[in-house]
Amino acid sequence: MSMMLPPDLQSFVEAEVSSGRYESEQALVQDAVHVLRDMSEQYQALYTEVEASIAQADRGELHPLDTEGAKAEGRRRLANRSVSS
Repeated sequence: MSMMLPPDLQSFVEAEVSSGRYESEQALVQDAVHVLRDMSEQYQALYTEVEASIAQADRGELHPLDTEGAKAEGRRRLANRSVSS
């Protein structure tokens, strides 16, 4: 595959390769495509969850919001993110 990039993106790619962060332009593009694919999959999963929640709400299957549980879950996720980073 051959690609042409706008000058600003080409400069960015060249700088990343020159810095040693990537072995080649191809390695950078491969990494970028992996990130884009992962983000797209995460977006689709979230979209699916939202659609299911809307359908559930439309059927009247609502549950009270557990704010304390939501805060605890958020804190747990943040703690896990900090540990894995």
